[in-house]
Amino acid sequence: MTTTTQRWTTSPLIFSSPSLVLRAGWTDGRAFADAFRTTVFETLVAMAIAWSVGVAFGALAGSVRMLARVSTPLLAAMIALPFVIICPVLTAWFRIGSESKIIFGVLLGVFPIALNTMIGVQAIEPGYFIMARSSAPAGCRR
Repeated sequence: MTTTTQRWTTSPLIFSSPSLVLRAGWTDGRAFADAFRTTVFETLVAMAIAWSVGVAFGALAGSVRMLARVSTPLLAAMIALPFVIICPVLTAWFRIGSESKIIFGVLLGVFPIALNTMIGVQAIEPGYFIMARSSAPAGCRR
């Protein structure tokens, strides 16, 4: 009985080894640096937007009980959504460019950040609110 093994290979254009990436960076340094700079910029912009929107919405939803009850299952469902299926839609709407990548990054980050911020705000014990109000300056107290 003979057994044959089939080796599955992937094209280096799709999934490349680290040594090939380093070699490409060494030989095409300028193009590699420009692409890396663009990727870092898109990532930082997406993270800043996701953090800002996620923390703001999470703090608001955590403070308003009815909004928290409505948004908790929606946020949890959006986290469970496989965002890979949205990528072609974003590419069709916004073309291949920074906009579609930034929006995709925001969508990946905003829902977990909002849900965790909301849960964190809800977990604050009421005694801490009393302490914060009593130690605030006189003009800031209600």
